[in-house]
Amino acid sequence: MVAFFTGELEAWLTSIPNSSVPWGGQRGSVGKVAPVPPPVPLPPKYLCSFFSAEDGKKHPHKTHAWVGNHKAPRRCHALASATSAEVDVEGDAASGSRGGGAPEAGRDVSDVDIPDEHITQVYSVLAEAKVMNYTSPLSPADAPRVSRLSVGFCNWVYRVDVRQEAPPRSYVVKIFSDLAKMRVAAQHRGAVDIVADSIGNMAPKVVSVSPDLIAHEWVEGKTLTEDDLATDVTIGLRIAKKLSKLHTATFPASFASPDTAEPVLWSSINAMLERIAKSPELLPAPFSLDMLINECMSAREALDKCAGCQQLVLGHGDFKPSNVMLEDANGAITFIDFELAGPNYRGFDIFKLFRRGQTSNSEPTPMSHANLRAFVEAYLDYEEPKAGISPGGVDKLEALLEEVYLFEPLTWLEAAVFFLFAITEDPLNADDWAALARHRWEQYELTRSALSPIVSKLGAVEA
Repeated sequence: MVAFFTGELEAWLTSIPNSSVPWGGQRGSVGKVAPVPPPVPLPPKYLCSFFSAEDGKKHPHKTHAWVGNHKAPRRCHALASATSAEVDVEGDAASGSRGGGAPEAGRDVSDVDIPDEHITQVYSVLAEAKVMNYTSPLSPADAPRVSRLSVGFCNWVYRVDVRQEAPPRSYVVKIFSDLAKMRVAAQHRGAVDIVADSIGNMAPKVVSVSPDLIAHEWVEGKTLTEDDLATDVTIGLRIAKKLSKLHTATFPASFASPDTAEPVLWSSINAMLERIAKSPELLPAPFSLDMLINECMSAREALDKCAGCQQLVLGHGDFKPSNVMLEDANGAITFIDFELAGPNYRGFDIFKLFRRGQTSNSEPTPMSHANLRAFVEAYLDYEEPKAGISPGGVDKLEALLEEVYLFEPLTWLEAAVFFLFAITEDPLNADDWAALARHRWEQYELTRSALSPIVSKLGAVEA
């Protein structure tokens, strides 16, 4: 049997104080200039100091944040929205210019919806990371401009244009909400962003990270769509190369070893079920807590019987098309939103990239199985031999394809649980979340049978 509830997690969730969260607000608002806080003096061995809402204490955070030469920074893609199970339809939605589109030149208007404490956090973290210099007062023309990219449900995400140097530079700061902290342990937040940043320009360059926020550079570009993956096989081939590098990267020290780590898929579902269990009366029909627990247990037990799924990789965790960007300058592929990254199943990442119907509440249109096959073949060709993973071949190609298809129902199950979890945190919009949860659950039920026949083909783990 699979234990979906743990006393440690229960105690942690109970200890988190309730807070007032601005669920609403406009998206993409620009231009709040606030008084510049003084720079915070730090010991030489530390780069960033942060205040953690989890224990009410101030902690020093060791430097792994000041990366590269910031006098001539590499232009990187921005993380323009916060990660959740399916960000395109969730409350922490992206603005229309995810990763691209600067605010209007010279527009510095007050946006009362940006909390003053967020302005202070944004300015402080960039000053401490030495990407902004505030040793002397700045004129309004030189003061940084803060533009809200997303707000509310999962996290708050801001673009910051630093204009005091030529050329002006832009950064993205994501402030984690209590909801996001429930799903991701403090020591894991930002850990994979740093690893990905170090792997051949795979991700935006991180300038600061703490349990409360992450900041990195901005680069102009566009996020991909489901249609891009379905119609352009070459894009998938380019993504396959980078994803294989991520999957064969060494786990950050904050995670357990690949042999003992809990897959992020299940640790995230565990956390959401823990929260749902606190208010089961909020579940809409036809859902019940027992129903969710039983389905999740059955799905995991089936997955645990899959011999090919036992090797965990350093996964992205939310690898949908909108979390992959094409840079404007050179067309390079960049991955964003690593919030759910960590030890996970490679098949989960791959299938979610090609799955259709995750950006609307309509029935999914057919995915391109030919493009998925080409992707998997390229993925295996680029893979480095490591820990039981080896370059491709006909047999390995067919085995991995079967493994990937096994995860179709699990992508829907995770999404359904997320939207039910959303109801407990945002009951004012319960009807919207319930409709999304029912749609995802219907897709799960339609594809659930994939778990049994594919397990038999891949082979069961011996007892």
